[in-house]
Amino acid sequence: MNRVFLFVSGIIILFSQCSVGQWVNDSTQNTVIASAPYNQAFPAIISDGTGGAIITWTDQRDGLYEFIYRERIDASGVAVWGGGKVCDVPGAQENSSMASDGAGGALIAWSDYRGDGDVYMQHVNSSGAAQWSGGGVSVSAAAGTQKTPLLVPDGIGGAVVTWLDNRGGARYEVYAQRISGAGVTQWTTDGVVVDTGKTLYDPPVIASDGARGGIIAWRDEESGVDVQRIDSTGTAKWTANGVRVSSNGVQYAPAIASDGAGGAIVAWYDIRNGAFDHNIFAQRFNASGVAQWTTNGVSVCSAVYDQTYPVIISDGSGGAIIAWIDLRSRSTTDIYAQRLNASGSPQWITDGVAICTATGNQDSPSLVSDSAGGAVVTWTDARTGSTRIYSQKINAGGAVQWNDNGIAVCAAVSAKGSPCTTSDNAGGVIAAWYDLRFGDADIYAQRIFSGSTLPVELVSFSIRKTGSSSDLQWKTASEVNNYGFEVERMSMNNEQLIFNNWTKVGFVEGAGTSATPKSYSFTDKITNDGKYRYRLKQIDRNGSFKYSQEIEVQVNAAPAKFSLNQNYPNPFNPATNLQFTIADLRFVELKVYDMLGREVATLVNEEKAPGLYSVKWDASNVSSGTYIYRLRAGNFVESKKMILMK
Repeated sequence: MNRVFLFVSGIIILFSQCSVGQWVNDSTQNTVIASAPYNQAFPAIISDGTGGAIITWTDQRDGLYEFIYRERIDASGVAVWGGGKVCDVPGAQENSSMASDGAGGALIAWSDYRGDGDVYMQHVNSSGAAQWSGGGVSVSAAAGTQKTPLLVPDGIGGAVVTWLDNRGGARYEVYAQRISGAGVTQWTTDGVVVDTGKTLYDPPVIASDGARGGIIAWRDEESGVDVQRIDSTGTAKWTANGVRVSSNGVQYAPAIASDGAGGAIVAWYDIRNGAFDHNIFAQRFNASGVAQWTTNGVSVCSAVYDQTYPVIISDGSGGAIIAWIDLRSRSTTDIYAQRLNASGSPQWITDGVAICTATGNQDSPSLVSDSAGGAVVTWTDARTGSTRIYSQKINAGGAVQWNDNGIAVCAAVSAKGSPCTTSDNAGGVIAAWYDLRFGDADIYAQRIFSGSTLPVELVSFSIRKTGSSSDLQWKTASEVNNYGFEVERMSMNNEQLIFNNWTKVGFVEGAGTSATPKSYSFTDKITNDGKYRYRLKQIDRNGSFKYSQEIEVQVNAAPAKFSLNQNYPNPFNPATNLQFTIADLRFVELKVYDMLGREVATLVNEEKAPGLYSVKWDASNVSSGTYIYRLRAGNFVESKKMILMK
């Protein structure tokens, strides 16, 4: 579905296309993966083994049911498969997860509600073709509900999958199954039990044991974290119902990674240091289930206040890199990370390296190896108010490699969620997430190269008409070897766009290399009324270049009067557009109030030239209800009501 927003008289025009052409090296735009009607959300991602990625998500475009869709993006950001359902059998589908088949395709598992809730799988090859039956293969169709599957490759084209299962009644227990590359289950029908007789609160997590089996960790009703190895035949190898990672305190949110030697490293947070002082711990278990590090786990971080929800990857040398959400600042959450060697000794500074301590909350970290003992960390970030996505690379020695507090993967002003990442096989990362920049949730992706080679990180580009002039303004968050910007203009005659009729109208020198934000401007004198489109050609010092998104301005006579139009859409969720006209040069205020007269937001507070303006209000952070927006320009005052429905 193509989307075009036209903000007249000099406000940005943004174009979003359903097709994927290549990586868009602009953090305010990104590469769209799926933008069909209704919601596309909750992506999962794995590497395709050649620098690209395979992405799945839950999709509501069909109306009655949610289906799992899939797409493969190559290393240059081009869609290879063209989208499509993984399974077209009616019944809701959700919670997709994947494992590589080792040949450019994917083994895909999901929760399937064609019955009472079961786990199904499908094998999609490197061309996107389903290799098993069209409805998928049943991993478990036992009585009750089976849900939230997670899987790892078995090393020979199949996978080991684990899930939550309440076939025995009200309690959710842990089950597992191995399935071959041909779609044949290898263990007991409907899976083998991993832990029984306890209520599970969270989905289990799994790592490969390197021998066609899996090592599974979970948290049970006793608020403890247990871990169990299931070998290639489906036999539990450790203590019945698992080995407890610690007998000290209550453990939460396990994360697991293979140690490369048949065992695994498990990280968690617990309250051994006090109910309001959650800290991060980890333990390594060998192939026999014997703890290898300090009894009850080594301290990864014991800073003040809370450290929670760790994520973990192998460091490639028998140790691990762990990242987490950190509240040591006492005001907002940050992201920290630590590396443990094979002996469990911290390799970076005590209590971890600060990955991001910017203002606002940082949340939902994910980790990808850089294949050199370091990692790329990606997270959601509210430093600007709206949720954005940032990444940071940290090397094996614990030194951050990119800008302080990370680089913007997605700087579009919108709500976002569920960021997931995979390696690009070149030391960088490919991230996917769902994004509400156009109202409904869509799936977007971005590749961040090892050297952070978005040479110039453009975070805004806008235009304003002043009389017969077009005033362009843009900002960068950082620059690497930036020679400068050519400003290009294209005229649009009689509403018909003349393609490739771009004219260079100016040049603005860049800042070279800079880690601090820079602001730029350029004024273009227009002699004839009409529509004009602009873009920036950013040029590196080595001669390479790339283009920004395009923006448009309408140059015409000033409006005859002041006015405030009704917002659109109305009702809305979470964003709406407010349009107004200014008849002569005035200082203008546009503010939003609640029904008690309390100011909620200031949208405009500056001098405005004559013209028609449109302002977008993102109400993601306020509650549903009726709001009043008021325009004041000199003696002109007008108010209207609008309704936010979440």
